[in-house]
Amino acid sequence: MLKLKGLLAAATFALIALLCLPATTLAQGCGPQNPNCIVPTAPVETVLVPIHAPWSKTAEVVDFVVSVRASNGYQIHDGLLNDAGRQLTEAHVSRIGGQHGTQYRHLATRETVEV
Repeated sequence: MLKLKGLLAAATFALIALLCLPATTLAQGCGPQNPNCIVPTAPVETVLVPIHAPWSKTAEVVDFVVSVRASNGYQIHDGLLNDAGRQLTEAHVSRIGGQHGTQYRHLATRETVEV
């Protein structure tokens, strides 16, 4: 039953994205199973990067950051990672994203940034 609910939620989100977000596309490696990687077709200044989630892989996260090409990136969905896992994933995002114009910075708990 839980798997069915997850599939229904993913399908619903994909349908909403298709109907309501016509100016978007999906990053390579993304799809209804990973709804956090819808890439806007218009330039954006800041991207919230889903660093970790049960439905994502590091390669998909990096593909998303590269596809968006925002100037700045900050993490979301990192609460389940320990320090080693977070540092590993963020190192890939920072290094590869930086090669494509995104300056990634980790925000500490309760730290804010003006966007």
